[in-house]
Amino acid sequence: MNEHASVTDQTPDPKTALFERVLESWQTAFPDLDVTSISVSVSISRLASLFTRGAEELVRPYGFGYGEMEVLFYLLSGGKPYEMRPSDLVKGCFVTSGAITGRVDRLSRLGLVSRVPSLIDRREMLVKLTRNGEKLGRRLQQVVAYESALRIALDELPAERRAALDADLRSVLIRVENLTSQVPSGSNRVVG
Repeated sequence: MNEHASVTDQTPDPKTALFERVLESWQTAFPDLDVTSISVSVSISRLASLFTRGAEELVRPYGFGYGEMEVLFYLLSGGKPYEMRPSDLVKGCFVTSGAITGRVDRLSRLGLVSRVPSLIDRREMLVKLTRNGEKLGRRLQQVVAYESALRIALDELPAERRAALDADLRSVLIRVENLTSQVPSGSNRVVG
């Protein structure tokens, strides 16, 4: 038995209720308009916001934020020796090089990463997890994987629905990424 109250037993958040009213008003004003894309977009954005907020609370006691946790996770995802070029972190974390520099600086001050010269090109510096960074990163991964509100909510869905949701979201993501990469400069098509 799940120790958490059923998600369906909960009263919707006021922001969710407001969103429902906005969608209804769009549907009333434009009865022929399919508002599914708006609904999906806002739902994904809201889930991401709630997940990020929960992650921020999780890592705050360690002296850093969600962005730094993302760097730890991405370094772990590369496998041993848990080191990457800053440009790889930029691509993997979907942020600017300035953002990665700030995140790496904070993690370095905390002793969770270090900058080491590349063995292939001594002019290049790599970001490497320290032993403490690896241990903390693994501990945080476990908490996110097993205790996040998203995980708890998804656990209420049957396995087949979770798998279908995951597959559908991945499919839509790939399609939107392909479409947005093809938008010509100066186009008036809305991205996303």
